[in-house]
Amino acid sequence: MDQFSEHVRQVVSAARKKLERKIWEMGEPSLDPALLAPYQSRMDDLRVYEGDVQGHPEYGVYATTLRRELDALKKHVGDVYAKWVKGTGRLFTDLAIETRQDRLRALSKEFARDPHLEAGMGYIALRTLNERMEFKASYAYHTYPRKRFPWDVATSTLCRLKATSVPGISRTVVQYMHDAMRVADRGRRR
Repeated sequence: MDQFSEHVRQVVSAARKKLERKIWEMGEPSLDPALLAPYQSRMDDLRVYEGDVQGHPEYGVYATTLRRELDALKKHVGDVYAKWVKGTGRLFTDLAIETRQDRLRALSKEFARDPHLEAGMGYIALRTLNERMEFKASYAYHTYPRKRFPWDVATSTLCRLKATSVPGISRTVVQYMHDAMRVADRGRRR
């Protein structure tokens, strides 16, 4: 039995090494451009407005406002990430499922909230809650691409970004998936 156990260990070890070598050869997977789009778009806007202040003085006011809002949102994402790291440590999977869900739900709610700006200042450049949520989700995906964090706190926003990036009508799922899931109207009374 000991010989069999040792043989299994050697086979598993060899298979693991082979798999790890294959994964290493494949390299890092690229990030999804549809999920990065809101972040990159806003950062491009900021570069344009900050770069053209000499030609258009009014751009300076907008660039300052946009930078203030983006920095506040980035800080908010970083703060929630720090809480996520603390709340989902090594023993997270040992917790009861209800406890894990409660923690992730609380983090998701906090992520969805807007950070407070200085007194008397509201959001001007990023007017809608949807714009801000898309930026936060995209920034989280950009900053922590190999972590579960973006998906734990902003799954619905990331899914909506991906679904709307596909040409055609989208209903948070791509159209062909919607058609496949739709139940036929047979037997329905009119």
